[in-house]
Amino acid sequence: MNPTFKAIILVTFFSAPAMAQTIAQQQQHKYSQDQVDSQLSFANGACGTTITAPIEWTGFDHVDLNTAGRDNHSVAVGQYCGEPLEALNTLCHTGDPAKAAVKRNIQKVVCKYGGPGKRDVSLAAGTLTYSVDFKPGATSKMFVQSYVANHI
Repeated sequence: MNPTFKAIILVTFFSAPAMAQTIAQQQQHKYSQDQVDSQLSFANGACGTTITAPIEWTGFDHVDLNTAGRDNHSVAVGQYCGEPLEALNTLCHTGDPAKAAVKRNIQKVVCKYGGPGKRDVSLAAGTLTYSVDFKPGATSKMFVQSYVANHI
């Protein structure tokens, strides 16, 4: 067998399972992204922006979303990931200076799983990154809104 052909088979064999998603994951991804997109349309409308808001699924896919919440209840990724967009929506409704600052500084909002005790928000190169922690605490909307108001 040709060595190049062997290499292609090996790469395909070992890469495919890592990239494959179950039907349940595909459905969860679509449902959650639809929830985020709903909040995104309100934020873009309020801010006069064309922000994008992808969910970075790498971390979420390794968590049992049926038991990750308070008292081992299920969590809605789309709801958590929509909170930064709700924060931007609220901030932009405070007036034109906030709208202009958001429009100038934020082009993308990425939501990812941070892990227990690792809720975080950061802004770099036009991307607002929100790291989710499913543990109870202060509302994420206020957490993000405060961060953005103090960093743009």
